[in-house]
Amino acid sequence: MTELESHELSVWEEDALVLSQTAFQLDQSRSDSVALAAALNVNLELWIGIKSLASSDAARLPPNVKDNLAQLFHYVAETTLRNGTAMRTEALDSLININLQLSEGLLEGQAR
Repeated sequence: MTELESHELSVWEEDALVLSQTAFQLDQSRSDSVALAAALNVNLELWIGIKSLASSDAARLPPNVKDNLAQLFHYVAETTLRNGTAMRTEALDSLININLQLSEGLLEGQAR
C-alpha cells in the first residue's frame, strides 16, 4: 500500500491535485492541437466550477478572495475563448502558472 493509498486526501488537497493535473495536461499538450483543445476545454470547465463555487452564497470566502477568483476566471475564460489552440506560448504558460499557483495556495492554506 502506498502512502497515497493509506492517506485520504482532504478537499483542499483534492482541489489542488485537480488544478495541478490540469496544468500538467495543458503543458503536455502544447504540440498537439487536438490534445490542447481538450486540455483547454477541461481547464475552462474547471474554472467555471471554481467561479460558480466561489460566487455562491454558501461560499465562506472573504470578499477579496471571491473577487480575485472572479478576475482569474475572467482572464482564463477570455484567454481561452479568444485564442483557442492558436494560443501564444506566453498565454498558455500564464494559464498553467495560474493553476499551479492556486494549487500551491490551497496546500499552503490547508497547512496553516
